[in-house]
Amino acid sequence: MQHMTLRCLVALLVAVTLLSGACAGASSSKHQTVSASRLVLHPADLGYGWAPIASQGTGRVSLAQQLAQDKEPAAQDIDRRSFRGAYRAFSVAANHDFVLSEAVEYAARSDATTLYHGQGDLPRYLKKTHQRRVAVPASAPGSDPILITTRLPVGGVETHGYLLFWQHGPVVELLMLLGNNADVSPSQVVALAKHQDRLATTAGL
Repeated sequence: MQHMTLRCLVALLVAVTLLSGACAGASSSKHQTVSASRLVLHPADLGYGWAPIASQGTGRVSLAQQLAQDKEPAAQDIDRRSFRGAYRAFSVAANHDFVLSEAVEYAARSDATTLYHGQGDLPRYLKKTHQRRVAVPASAPGSDPILITTRLPVGGVETHGYLLFWQHGPVVELLMLLGNNADVSPSQVVALAKHQDRLATTAGL
């Protein structure tokens, strides 16, 4: 599997784990590191009615965890020399929509680009897992964004959603929106992603 394929798989596995728990209960130069928690959407960013799922995986992603995710030797080499930090935030709404927001920061934009574009096996992976890559709205943020539609079991109910991946300078970003409500749509996941993307801009990245 290529790197982006692993990112897709890990994102889905994280979502399945968290949802199960929730229902049960241009330059390559280095830059100043910012706290990765400032680069993701928290409930306060999402609006009224959203709450964190803190006990189900929200928090900092360590280098060791990132190395376990990025199993390819070339990706691990980049992680070891360039990984600056990552954060994952999982939130649930009163209407049972779910948002997974994640950002992985690297020391150099070129390293983030190398990892982000390692997606050569993505079509085969999507076919195998019965997911689809769909057209990305023109207003989506970042460089070469990828939008995937998926279905996951939530409390025994098949729930549809979207994953958007994109790159913002030295940051590889992910936004997943899940739910069986009318607001779960490509336009809504892009709106949330644009909000997340502005956090990186505000942080000077």
